[in-house]
Amino acid sequence: MAAQDELKKAQDALNDPTVKSYTYKGKTYTLTQLRDQLIPSLKKEIAAEKKAEQQAGTILANTQNQINQAKSRVADLKEIRDRNRNAFAKGNISEKELAASEQNLAQAQATLDSLTGTTTQPTVLPPSGTPGQVAAARTQLRAGERATVVSAPTGEVTTEPVTEPTPEQTGDTGGGGATPPTTTKKKKKAVAGTGPMGLTDAVRAELRTLFPQFAASFDGGEGEQQFVDFFGSDVVSIVVKAATEDAYGQLETEAEVGAFRADVERTAYGQRTSEAEQAFDFSPAKQAELIRVKKNEITKQYADLQLDTAQLDAVARDAARKNWSGDDLKFGVYNYAYGAKPTTAMQSEIADRIRNAGRAYGYVVSDAELKAALTNTPYNGMMVTEESILQKAQRTAKGQYSHLADQIDAGVSLEDIFYNYKAYAARTLGVDPSEIDWVNDPKWAEAFGSKDQGQLSLNDWLFKIKSDKRYGYQFTPQAEQEVSSIVSTLEKAFGFRK
Repeated sequence: MAAQDELKKAQDALNDPTVKSYTYKGKTYTLTQLRDQLIPSLKKEIAAEKKAEQQAGTILANTQNQINQAKSRVADLKEIRDRNRNAFAKGNISEKELAASEQNLAQAQATLDSLTGTTTQPTVLPPSGTPGQVAAARTQLRAGERATVVSAPTGEVTTEPVTEPTPEQTGDTGGGGATPPTTTKKKKKAVAGTGPMGLTDAVRAELRTLFPQFAASFDGGEGEQQFVDFFGSDVVSIVVKAATEDAYGQLETEAEVGAFRADVERTAYGQRTSEAEQAFDFSPAKQAELIRVKKNEITKQYADLQLDTAQLDAVARDAARKNWSGDDLKFGVYNYAYGAKPTTAMQSEIADRIRNAGRAYGYVVSDAELKAALTNTPYNGMMVTEESILQKAQRTAKGQYSHLADQIDAGVSLEDIFYNYKAYAARTLGVDPSEIDWVNDPKWAEAFGSKDQGQLSLNDWLFKIKSDKRYGYQFTPQAEQEVSSIVSTLEKAFGFRK
């Protein structure tokens, strides 16, 4: 991804001691801006790209599943339609029953066509007319000719080749007897059994074959009860249906699995869980590895949260089950950290970065606003992000120092502007620069000037420091030397000293 390449370049530049600024898309960034603005922005862009790719893949997979399910339904309904035609030809079913099977097939085919973007020519319409027309249709169906039928709504005549029914299809064995047509050998229906799921041993054996990942759960005891408690009775009914009615075949093809998943989606469990959560829950053998990978990822990225083993295991399981990544992972981990270790969450590297970004413009980020940004929860009724807090801080700074708006718009923070003022003040007053805090002590912020007078020059700033007693210059050794020098000069001028 392009953003990934740009991120690497930006990080390399930040770590290069010879680099003093960095240009990206025509804009020049200071090292502070590179660290606090551009690199986080690129990381967010990469996360968004990955999320978009995942969403596109999910949409594609869902569409393909729908197509496979539609194809399977069309195939099934064609078999039913053909059996009904044969039964109609023998006089075993009514015209209404045949019409219903034709209509069901037409609707299923229309659904498939809409999914694939294709058009299928209409098939034979249901016979509907005089008794003579119906009888003629039966004669043609028996002979395997092209059946001519009349549609009831329009009277349009259409034809379609019909395959002569085989003995297996009609149930005609040559001995004069007939058996109901069948294409799939149905399994025996479930009978009352034992255990939490009320199953027989035979059904449990079939379930272990269809769902080997849950073999240990179908034990007629505690494991079975845990399965019922976790998935709910409606999912249990679908699972049992798979074993007793051939509802989903052997769950080997995409169509069979898709049909099973579609039914699960309609359950209470399916409505409260995401596709990622369902995939995790139905793959218990893979869970340990997925959790391990997320645990390592969380440990590397959020070690400063100092989660203990039990806490890390819990959040890693949630992250693996919900397939968190990027911002979703950060929000999930911080939501957990605020509940488990709020102090370390407030003192984490990301928390400090957000506070410092606001402070650079004189904006104090509250604990509540910080928590909202880290956990993706509302603050004062609105969602906030690291970027929105920075923008808010910049707007606040421009409102207070409108004469500095151009510099702020160019990405220069008030902290950047104050840097030289602080250096001059520290050297002049003989104090540690860290003692000079323009955010919490308003007298230092006077270096920024005002809308009327503009930004102070360094000479004006030095004069102010030396002349304004609030800064304490009069107590410095340099001030004492200057006073002594002035006194000595005056004494000499008046003859008190040679």
